[in-house]
Amino acid sequence: MNASLQIGFLTGQSNPHSCALSPIQHAFLSQVATPDVELLDLNFPYRHGPCFTPTPLWQASINNLKQYLLSRKHEYGTRHRSDVVDVINKAHHTIFLAGSCGLELFTNLHLSAEAMQRCTLIAFGPVTRQVPAGVRVIIAQGTRDLLSRFFVSRCDHPLECSHLDYLTNPTFVRLCQDIIQQEFSKLPCNSTSV
Repeated sequence: MNASLQIGFLTGQSNPHSCALSPIQHAFLSQVATPDVELLDLNFPYRHGPCFTPTPLWQASINNLKQYLLSRKHEYGTRHRSDVVDVINKAHHTIFLAGSCGLELFTNLHLSAEAMQRCTLIAFGPVTRQVPAGVRVIIAQGTRDLLSRFFVSRCDHPLECSHLDYLTNPTFVRLCQDIIQQEFSKLPCNSTSV
């Protein structure tokens, strides 16, 4: 293990051929970064490939819907489980920023209990059929996020935002900073090496 705590995105891919982070995702990570936390420089499924290129919102929505539906198939877990386990194994604990369909993608991986115990999910604007058991899930949901509210009634932290505004919401930034500190304080000896 290279880090004691790491944080990164686990969201749908606006461009199915690229795991590159968008500028807004990079900016968000820079706001929550601390010297003690490793930042994941790729999005799910954490494979190197083409650089980020903007995708029109309508196309990104279609791509995310396709990924959401494909994640229900058995082949999905078989194809992506090891990618996520490899990421989890890089640190003592991993915080996943599971935006929109990210919580559904995580659930459909069917990870082992041991792997899930080493994760915390900050689900923002979740679009999912269920909240997985066996893993800490904190749900942040915008009061104007009608899409997420249609799918998920549970909310731990209501925010004043819509489905596309979480990463620019100062309250959400502070929430993530607080959760990072909570998880860091739980680590053995608060060490940056394991």
